[in-house]
Amino acid sequence: MKKSSNPNKPGTTVTPTPTNGLTIDGTSGKVTGTPTGLTWNGDDTEQTVNIPVVITKGNEKINETIPVVVQRDLDGDGTPDVSDDDIDGDGIPNEKDTTPRQVTPLDAGKVNPTNPAVEGQPYTSNEKVINPNKDDATFTATPTNGLTVGTDGKVTGKPTGITWTGDETSTTVNIPVTVTRTGDTPVTVTIPVVVQRDLDGDGKPDVSDDDIDGDGIPNDQDPAPRVNDGLTAGKVNPTNPAVDGQPYTSNEKVINPNKPGTTVTPTPTNGLTIDGTSGKVTGKPTGITWTGDETSKTVNIPVTVTRTGDTPVTVTIPVVVQRDLDGDGKPDVSDDDIDGDGIPK
Repeated sequence: MKKSSNPNKPGTTVTPTPTNGLTIDGTSGKVTGTPTGLTWNGDDTEQTVNIPVVITKGNEKINETIPVVVQRDLDGDGTPDVSDDDIDGDGIPNEKDTTPRQVTPLDAGKVNPTNPAVEGQPYTSNEKVINPNKDDATFTATPTNGLTVGTDGKVTGKPTGITWTGDETSTTVNIPVTVTRTGDTPVTVTIPVVVQRDLDGDGKPDVSDDDIDGDGIPNDQDPAPRVNDGLTAGKVNPTNPAVDGQPYTSNEKVINPNKPGTTVTPTPTNGLTIDGTSGKVTGKPTGITWTGDETSKTVNIPVTVTRTGDTPVTVTIPVVVQRDLDGDGKPDVSDDDIDGDGIPK
C-alpha cells in the first residue's frame, strides 16, 4: 500500500486516530490493522472507513482524513463478498441459495419412494431419496430388513426378515439415514419403503397374485388361500352299480383334483378304468370270479394323481359290480330266471 500520509516538511509529526481497527503506521506512513466493528446494512458489499490524522510541525497543525475502502466478508473466510461464490459460508453456492446472506442449516432433502418393494425381490427406488442441500455433505444409512440407501441416493436391496401377521399384504420398512457435514449439526431422517408381501415367493405380491399361497388353487376357489394345501384326488364313489359283462359309465366324476395341472393315472381293473376326459369310471366288467350265491362284488380301481411340486396321491375307486349269471344283461338280483334255463326261479 502506498503511503497514506506524506507530509511535505521534515520534522513533522503524524498522529492518527485509530478507527474500526485501522490506523497509520508512524514509520511507514501506511494504513495498517484489521477492519473491525463495522455496521453493515442489507446487501452492502463495501464501505469507507475514514481515519482522522493530525499533522503537526512546530505550531503548524493540519487535520486530514484518510479514506479506506473496506470490502465486506460476511462469512469471515478471507474472500470478500464481491468475489465469494458462497457469501454466507453455509456450503450452498450463492446461485443455489435462496438466502445467500443467511446461513442455512444442513438438510437431508428427504424424498419418499413412490414405488413399492416386493418381499424377497431386488429393489431400487425410482427416486433419489437423499438430496442434501450442501454439496460436500455425506450420508450414512443403517441397512434395515435388507434395504439400504446407496451412494447414488436411491434405496436398493432385497426386502428380507419381515414378520407378517394375519392377512397383511404390506408393511413399511423405515431406513435410518444420517447426513453429516463439517461445521453443521448432523441430520437424521428415516426413509419409509412400502414392502408388499409375497407369501409364496413367486415374485408376485399378494395384492396381485391370484394364488397367494402358491398351492395351485386359485384364491377364489381356495378355502384357505394363505395355507398351502396338499394335493387331493377329490375322490367320489360311484352311486350306480355296474353289471357284469355290460358297458358301464358311472354317474359321477370320481376323480376331482383340488388343483389344476394334475395328471390322473388309473390302473385298469377287471375291465374298468377312469376316462381321462370325463373323470368317470368306464368300461365293461370282466374276469371276475364269482363263488356260491354271490350277487355282487366290489372292483377297486387304483388311481394315482400327480402334479409337479406336490406329493402324488393314490386312491382306489370302488365300483359295485352285479352278477349276471346267464349273461342276459339283467343282474341276478332282478332277473326272474337267473340261469336262463327258462324255468323262473
